[in-house]
Amino acid sequence: MTTSTVAAIRPQSGPISPTPPQPVLDAGVVLPLGQGVVAAYAAFNGKSYSVPSGWTQVDSLTAWVPQEGGAAEAFGLWFTADGDSSTAMLALRGTVTAADTRADEEYATTTFVPYSGSVSPVPKVHGGFWSIYTGTSSTVPTSMQAQVFAWLAANNITTLYVTGHSLGGGLAEFLALDLAVGNPSLSATTVTFAAPKAGLSDSWGTAYAQYVTNPTTVRVVNQYDVVPTLPPGLRYTQVGEEFDVLFYNTLGDTSTQEATIRHEMDNYLAVLTQALATSTPPQVFVGTFPDGVYTDSSGNPLQDTSEAPTADNVARAKASAQALPLRPVAQPPRRQVAVK
Repeated sequence: MTTSTVAAIRPQSGPISPTPPQPVLDAGVVLPLGQGVVAAYAAFNGKSYSVPSGWTQVDSLTAWVPQEGGAAEAFGLWFTADGDSSTAMLALRGTVTAADTRADEEYATTTFVPYSGSVSPVPKVHGGFWSIYTGTSSTVPTSMQAQVFAWLAANNITTLYVTGHSLGGGLAEFLALDLAVGNPSLSATTVTFAAPKAGLSDSWGTAYAQYVTNPTTVRVVNQYDVVPTLPPGLRYTQVGEEFDVLFYNTLGDTSTQEATIRHEMDNYLAVLTQALATSTPPQVFVGTFPDGVYTDSSGNPLQDTSEAPTADNVARAKASAQALPLRPVAQPPRRQVAVK
């Protein structure tokens, strides 16, 4: 990426233009972030991966996950923009291990304590996510929270893009608020994919809206995906501005496999790559595409369907998502035979 291209991916208002009923996303920002998340999953699984075009991987991030006896887990990858080492991206993977799943299910809230400074109102946030964000041990003596602030300072970062899928999206939102409070001079843009709710509406939601304002956080959400509706109940809330996509494999299917297809990061990225090919609204992809995980018995990828996020389609998708099991398979291995 040339220096001029780096400048082009840093719009003053962030990666979106607030054009109702949906924002307009900048493909030059959003697609490399999605590619970074895919790379973070592959790195954890010990698989080969491609670095997003225009970026260079420079580091990784390991967190302590205290659940299931505790484990040090590779959670993210650091990239810097080619031609501008002061611009960085942190891409965070989502749930993979049994310990991650247990953390997802720890819905009891705890107090958000910023790395520096103070927040009012004091947010109440997802306890399981917070335990990963702040966890330490003898093998990981520095929390994810502290590692990020130290890394940004050590590398003289002035512009940061934070992204994550699923659980990683919740952690990215913690970082967004933390950085807005503790490092307000940093230009930080946050884009998440399939992020669950990370805190309560009357504290987390209020504080986030107050501090994370320019640019606002963008949440890319498949309305057929159950995970962005979690935790269940009315007290938890989503934050930022939503960009809807709608994709599924089989309408009426309430299996774990179907829930996984609708949540899988590769599928989010496939739909976005098509939808963001145009820079003007509506940024919509209507058609079919090969599933990122499942194949038929002949080894051919299943064909998923993407549809336009009209009001009727969104209403149908939300109803369909509510019928799905609350726990899709945690980032399944690539190319496995579908159970039909």
